[in-house]
Amino acid sequence: MPDPANDAVAQPVAESPLAVTEFVAYAYHLSNKQGVFTTLLSAQGVNRFSEVVGSIAELDAQDRPQLGDAVMTLHNVVPQDNNTVAVRGEVAWHTPLRVRVHIIARNVR
Repeated sequence: MPDPANDAVAQPVAESPLAVTEFVAYAYHLSNKQGVFTTLLSAQGVNRFSEVVGSIAELDAQDRPQLGDAVMTLHNVVPQDNNTVAVRGEVAWHTPLRVRVHIIARNVR
């Protein structure tokens, strides 16, 4: 389906909800992240129809999220058919950092 023109209104791919749904949340600790990275996250029940959002934060020495000086972003959060979510993120810092990625998924059954 092509993108609408800039002055057109985009229509949903499907009405929501598609079916009975459930919400799940996961947290992942990732080590040695620096620059742009791509990783696959295990997420039971996720498929290509799932709606997934995510966040990223630096971890301190006690594995607690902290607002450090590094700029961190999640660029892409892509649900897959095999109970996984592909994420592309970026850690803009001069040394590798430990980070926590959270995702929340609304899974369609």
